Amino acid sequence: MGSVLLVACISAFFYPVLGFDFVQWDDDINVTQNPLITAPPSWELFGDFFSGEAAQRFKPLHWMVLRAIHDGFGLNPAAFHAVGWAFHSLAAGLLFVTLRKTLHIGFEQEGTRLDVVAWAGAALWAIHPLRVEPVAWVTGSTYPMAAVFLLGSFLAYLRAYDTGAKKNRWLAIAWLGAIAAYATYPVSATYGLWLMAVDKGLLKIAPSPLGDGGKRKLGHGGSSRLFSSGPPSCWSRARSGRAFIHRGSSAMPRPWGLCRGMSEC
Repeated sequence: MGSVLLVACISAFFYPVLGFDFVQWDDDINVTQNPLITAPPSWELFGDFFSGEAAQRFKPLHWMVLRAIHDGFGLNPAAFHAVGWAFHSLAAGLLFVTLRKTLHIGFEQEGTRLDVVAWAGAALWAIHPLRVEPVAWVTGSTYPMAAVFLLGSFLAYLRAYDTGAKKNRWLAIAWLGAIAAYATYPVSATYGLWLMAVDKGLLKIAPSPLGDGGKRKLGHGGSSRLFSSGPPSCWSRARSGRAFIHRGSSAMPRPWGLCRGMSEC
């Protein structure tokens, strides 16, 4: 109920952006004059979402969403602003649920006080002046969109930590959310590093060497499984990821490649 209330409040708070127009700060080159958005559909255009010069950076999923809006509503600025508005409101609700889950794990207890703290933290983040740009700027709608996928992925990751027979399912959902985030904005490639920090600081998963034939704490069975991602990042298609390898009750997050060419982001 708290997440629904928060989404409703943030939606009402930022509702005026639906009456805004495009701006000359990149909305022209990214939307109104971008052939990815306005050119006739073709297979060649689909490929350009991933590698064309007009793409500028690797965020094909965001381009596809903007393209779908153009195909349905033309260059109606309200329709494009609705993307950032809706995704930011949803991100606020997901942040509340994620913060609440994180606090419950960190303090090893549940309670109304922790829920209130999580709700207040998510609300303050959502209405902070720094949130104006991604919500009111059409080009910036990629940020709340990526935030939704990252928060959804992280929430599923935390659910996998303390869920019984469905751990593998939650890990799969977390992986798919991460891939969607990587395809929305390349900075999401650092997400694997965040998970490594969470393993050590929040979940208290101790390291163990790769290839030790140990058992996994997350997921079924005794064989080692790989929880990794190879996100294309910028033009170098830098890769970033991690693996869960466990020995008994211990586990180890391990980088599966390094991110290269970050200066191109």
